[in-house]
Amino acid sequence: MIWRRLEEIQGWLEESGLDGWLLYDFRGLNPLAHRLTGLGDERVMRRWFCLVPRVGEPAVLAHAIEATYFPGPARLERYHDRASLVGGLRRLLEGSSTLAMEHSPQGDNPYVGRVDSGTVDLVRALGKQVVSSGDLAQRLLALSPQQQAEHRTAAQGLGAAIREGMAWLRERREAVSEQALARYLVGRVEARGLAAGHEPAVSFGTATRNPHYAPSDHRTLEPGQPVLVDMVCKVPSALAPFADITWVAHSGPPSPEFARAFAAVKAAQQRGLEHLRQRFAARDYPEGHEADAAVRGVLEAAGYGHALLHRSGHNLGSQHVHGEAAHLDGWETLDRRRLLPGFAFTLEPGVYLEGFGVRSELNFLTHAEGIEVTTPVQHEIEPV
Repeated sequence: MIWRRLEEIQGWLEESGLDGWLLYDFRGLNPLAHRLTGLGDERVMRRWFCLVPRVGEPAVLAHAIEATYFPGPARLERYHDRASLVGGLRRLLEGSSTLAMEHSPQGDNPYVGRVDSGTVDLVRALGKQVVSSGDLAQRLLALSPQQQAEHRTAAQGLGAAIREGMAWLRERREAVSEQALARYLVGRVEARGLAAGHEPAVSFGTATRNPHYAPSDHRTLEPGQPVLVDMVCKVPSALAPFADITWVAHSGPPSPEFARAFAAVKAAQQRGLEHLRQRFAARDYPEGHEADAAVRGVLEAAGYGHALLHRSGHNLGSQHVHGEAAHLDGWETLDRRRLLPGFAFTLEPGVYLEGFGVRSELNFLTHAEGIEVTTPVQHEIEPV
């Protein structure tokens, strides 16, 4: 990928005031390095570096025994022992001052921090400043127009399947188990030519307190119980991004406590949308933790700070529903990466109390001057 987009990457380095991007790997510790360069396959057992400079051609430093495993356009320098590794790295970085690496200060973001602290220490000992490559790396993951269209297809199909599932549940009510509803939903998704990804997280009653609950054939819906459905799907193509929706229902009238929690979750979600729309309209793209704080602040102000278990949203990936770009997260991690145009995300605030959990989840695409909500938006508790 780097070789095809070298000019673009070097433009980003110039824009960011960086002298280069130093990729490093040892036995798969940094899968991003292999994926972006195509270098360092499973035969490589020793450390290697690849420098993408702001100006000029990339260069690789690899062990002499494994040099033949690094074909390609990059200039290759070999090392034999630790001393020649340090010497080779010094020459590789000559003329550079500030370098991006897969590094997260204080381990705040393990999605980014793939390079061990000792290697970062080595680079700094050579007189270089190391900064995080988080924003630089995620730019290479932006969705193509085709991928955005595939996400919309999945989002629309998933929304329709969940609406059908709610209608099906209304017809049967107490006769339905969690597993039965999960199976029905998978069938509705697959009938649209979509791939379900994994089993839906269908939960009834107190099981709704568990955000990643596995449905049971032994738990059936009873009067007065809440229902939570969290489901993903995608177009059956390797690079197609997922869609991911959570929907809330209730068997019979909800309690005042449940209704109040749902209202707080919806207010938090709406505040998140407003924050994102304002920032994108101004092209002032927020960092992930900033978007999370805007959402979480509403729930904390409503008295639900003790009932929070997870971040406010995540990037939607192609290989896994939780992608590799920025997340709306200042809770589980401190994600300082920006929410940039060309990505798909979830917005899913939730609260988890003694007797029930409530979460509402929508998806959106980011564009240069705005966001596009791609899934249905739940406004009321679904009666079943």
